[in-house]
Amino acid sequence: RAIGDAGWKTTGRHTGLPLVDGRADLEVIGLSAEHTHYALAPGAGVRPGDKLRLIPHYSDSTVFLHRQLHAIRDGVVEAVWPVAAAGMLQ
Repeated sequence: RAIGDAGWKTTGRHTGLPLVDGRADLEVIGLSAEHTHYALAPGAGVRPGDKLRLIPHYSDSTVFLHRQLHAIRDGVVEAVWPVAAAGMLQ
C-alpha cells in the first residue's frame, strides 16, 4: 500500500477513481480530501518522492477544482490556461 499527496480535491471523485498513467503496478483504491490511496502489485517500484500522473475518471468536474491547467506535451509545458470558472462547481 502507498499514499500519494493528491486527493479528491485534486482529481475529483464524482463518478469514479482516477487511473495512474503508465503504471499497471499501481491501482487507486481510495481518495481522501488530500491523499490518494494505492494498492501495489507485487514488486511495484514506487518510492517516496516519485511523481505519478493521475488521469481523472471524469475531467469536466475536475477542471473547476483548479485555477489553471498546464498543457503538457512530451514532458514539456507548452501553455498554462487560466480556468475562469475555478471554484464554481456546485
